[in-house]
Amino acid sequence: MSNIKETIATPVDLEANNTRSQFVTVAVPQTNVIGINDLNLNKCEAFNRSRVVKFISVIDIIFLIINFIVSLATNFISFYTLILLPLCFFGFKGAKEYKRGYLLGYVLYLILMSLSYLTIVFYYGIIFYILLFLIEIYFLIYTIRLYNIIGKLSEAEINSLREGFAPDNVIFYYY
Repeated sequence: MSNIKETIATPVDLEANNTRSQFVTVAVPQTNVIGINDLNLNKCEAFNRSRVVKFISVIDIIFLIINFIVSLATNFISFYTLILLPLCFFGFKGAKEYKRGYLLGYVLYLILMSLSYLTIVFYYGIIFYILLFLIEIYFLIYTIRLYNIIGKLSEAEINSLREGFAPDNVIFYYY
């Protein structure tokens, strides 16, 4: 980096010389500013997105467990929740350990749930499920972006994330 200096001119009254005003120049050294190239934005984005995917997958796990308990209480046992539950655990594990293979399991879960909500909308005509369908699509896109970002990282960056890397500023990505 170049050592750029700024100058600040300040007026000084010199009464002894009976002159009007003169300016004194003071040199200010440049402070070190971290450039955009010095930051590893993909690593920070992977960290921040993985936090959200972990949170979403835990919510999905909780809803699947509640769904299974309700199905037991109504004597209409739905075992599909037990089949889908490991896929949500894969989402949590993939986001926690930054492993793309586990994230694919969660992406499969999100695709299956999106298709099931869309099927309910067309077959039963329940409009409320359109909202659930759109939410699942949003989560699917968000998880796929995490999957792609992890693919761009080097093994050293992934190991750094696994060992507890945390950026100074947390940024929430909404898209």
